[in-house]
Amino acid sequence: MIGPKSIIKKFELCDFKPITEHLENQKMVRKAITDNERKANKEVKDEVNYKHGYAMVDGHLEKVGNYNMEPPGTFRGRGEHPKMGKIKSRVMPEQTFINMSEECPPPKCPMPGHAWGDVRHDPSVQWLSNWKENINGQDKYVHGSERERAKESVCSLERA
Repeated sequence: MIGPKSIIKKFELCDFKPITEHLENQKMVRKAITDNERKANKEVKDEVNYKHGYAMVDGHLEKVGNYNMEPPGTFRGRGEHPKMGKIKSRVMPEQTFINMSEECPPPKCPMPGHAWGDVRHDPSVQWLSNWKENINGQDKYVHGSERERAKESVCSLERA
């Protein structure tokens, strides 16, 4: 077994068979799902999307752009990124800031024993949630969908 500090110098010497077998098994499981199970999975997915995919903004229900955080794993970057191969860590609730109205109670943290980093009430910003990404130290945001933000800019131009 290769230790976490080992450096891979030749991919030809790596054994990827367990990964290939796992992916093949997953493919077979997906193909074996019945229509009823597919329908039940779709209903669960739609329920999650309804719960997390919309936000009430100024009294209007608006679609959230992307409410999923990137999972931990190997950073790929674009092109020949100098930080390619570094490990992205899991974003914990304590690293996450939520921006919402003062009248609404903050959502319950989904991880027992954890709490949100901060709950802010700042109407001057457009983001709903943000956190700091560990690879480049960039702030990442959850916004309303691009279409909704485009409508906001059109509306603000019409008012001017």
